Amino acid sequence: MLAVLWRRTRESVYFAWMLLYSYLLCDDSFHIHERAGGAIAGYWGYESALGLRAQDFGELTVSGVFGLAFLVLIVITFLWSTRDARNASKDLTLLFGVIVFFGVIIDMLRSIVGGDGYGEVVFGVVEDGGEMFAMSAVFWYVLNLVERRGNAPGSLWKVTKTAITRFSGHAGGAGR
Repeated sequence: MLAVLWRRTRESVYFAWMLLYSYLLCDDSFHIHERAGGAIAGYWGYESALGLRAQDFGELTVSGVFGLAFLVLIVITFLWSTRDARNASKDLTLLFGVIVFFGVIIDMLRSIVGGDGYGEVVFGVVEDGGEMFAMSAVFWYVLNLVERRGNAPGSLWKVTKTAITRFSGHAGGAGR
């Protein structure tokens, strides 16, 4: 759908997002960060620490390198985009942050908990379920963008920013 959106709007930022999600599909299918992470951990002599295996640090390295490359690409294309594409890209960034939360943060917590016990199962369900929820939200959002020919359907970014500002204002005022 991002390819269709890019073709309809000619906004290069959608092409950059398409490349990111294509990489995520390939990574999930071919276990790129797991395989490369293991190789890097062995080559650079990573050691276990903080409850994480050397393999986990290797995986974080691979994800960080690819993440940085895509961040640069998305920022560059963002700067050349129209206001609608920028607003949509901000929303896609927020949604991608949810994917990262479940796919990286919860995954690392799952590694720390380790073992085959109850915690492993709970974190596994939260990680996989969270990723599926986040990807479904991305799908819904991009489908709306395609139907609206690139006109952002709303601003998740502004709503989230307002909610955080209100929450932090209430939390800060509670101690006064």
